[in-house]
Amino acid sequence: MLCSVYSARAHLPAADLEVLERGREWGLPNLGFTHDGAAMAGRCCTAAQLKRDKKRYRSKKVVFLARDVRDALTSSYFHATKRIHVFTGTPSEFVRADKLGAGKIITFYNIWAKARNVPHEFMLVRYEDLKQDTTGGLRRVLEFLGITPTAEELQAALEVSSVDNMRKLERANAINHPALRPGDVADINSYKVRRGVVGGHAELFNAEDIAFMNGMIERELDPFFGYTSR
Repeated sequence: MLCSVYSARAHLPAADLEVLERGREWGLPNLGFTHDGAAMAGRCCTAAQLKRDKKRYRSKKVVFLARDVRDALTSSYFHATKRIHVFTGTPSEFVRADKLGAGKIITFYNIWAKARNVPHEFMLVRYEDLKQDTTGGLRRVLEFLGITPTAEELQAALEVSSVDNMRKLERANAINHPALRPGDVADINSYKVRRGVVGGHAELFNAEDIAFMNGMIERELDPFFGYTSR
């Protein structure tokens, strides 16, 4: 969605993600995305090894995109098994894995909840809120970044970034970024844009797994994010 707005200002194709890093060329802020050391690929670390020091963000605006831990783990499971192939176990084993599971996500969230006053400015955006009010959510993010979008830009961003269109672009290999390509064109679960739903964890994990995740959410997750097991 951000790329669509930037591309419109730069008169470039909306599938060119590099435009975000070159925003200043068109009077926009440069944007960067990071897993902030929590990625599953590469030198994957445990929860205890996550970096606590966020001083490098002191001069920056940070938009923190959060998602229900259970749904985030659902997406992560398919990413790990179908896309980057760093895990071969069951969903039950995945949620309990030191480098991949619920404990790591919750620790990552909690670190940022405590450090949210370190950046120059900090904004929490929740996946579920974006699903409920995509236009309003995108507008708030853009305004936080110092950008006043037009109604036409917002509408175009929604159309370009719909799940159906994004999956179509991914299938056609039309986005110039290796992270936005399917692991197997014939397997929907290997797509980066897989389903885009809220509550999908109930279809992947069994009752014991969900109880495990619910318990960790209730006991350990900082209330700042507004997530509960209900």
